[in-house]
Amino acid sequence: MQPIDQLLRDQRDFAARLLEEPALAQVAVLLEEKGVTEADVQQALTTLNPRGDKIGAVLVVLMPVLVPETPDAPGPRSRARLTVQAIETPLYNRGAGGTGLPATALALHVRSLLHRFSTGLGAVWSFAGQEPVPVDEGNVSLGISFERPHQDSGAPRASTPLILGEPDSGGTLVSIQAEPGATIRYTLSPMAYPALDAETTEIYAAPFVVPAGARVRAVAALTGKQTSNIAEEFFA
Repeated sequence: MQPIDQLLRDQRDFAARLLEEPALAQVAVLLEEKGVTEADVQQALTTLNPRGDKIGAVLVVLMPVLVPETPDAPGPRSRARLTVQAIETPLYNRGAGGTGLPATALALHVRSLLHRFSTGLGAVWSFAGQEPVPVDEGNVSLGISFERPHQDSGAPRASTPLILGEPDSGGTLVSIQAEPGATIRYTLSPMAYPALDAETTEIYAAPFVVPAGARVRAVAALTGKQTSNIAEEFFA
């Protein structure tokens, strides 16, 4: 599987967290990474919501931004920023066919869901501000931003683990391979990623059996190297 950049994965995790929230079940959630256009936004606001029959509100998870902290630091050191844009067309949203959630209510849900949200490898996002975003006449929009520390490193990265599976009477017997000396951390929860301090993260010691529908994610940590990219396999 092709490794996915951690910031890109974080963006997808933001969207997934919003999509699984029952209070937002009627609100369209779009990823800028997928090539969202103005037409896509307008369609979700006024005519066709891909998540249901309510229109008038949409959440767009924007592409990540890196803001440098100390230009001379090795790496360089910076802060990663992800912004969720809440857009509302009051004319539709507050009528009988609308979601009934104004932009301010959407922003409140976003702040509650994503402040102190952990997306793996020890990355914890914190609320960093909210401000109006200029939009077309007749719409209202707020940008809700979150930040976490980020540092590039010149150190080599540990090799991405290899997740293998073979049929077993109880499901699939999973084994994980990494370069010699590496510590392998893995998760089985659909929304969890391997992190140093997460309760959902296990240290790999021996092969284990997973049921059908399990998703295994793993990273390798090795002294003197950056933590590996995340390996991921789904076992149907």
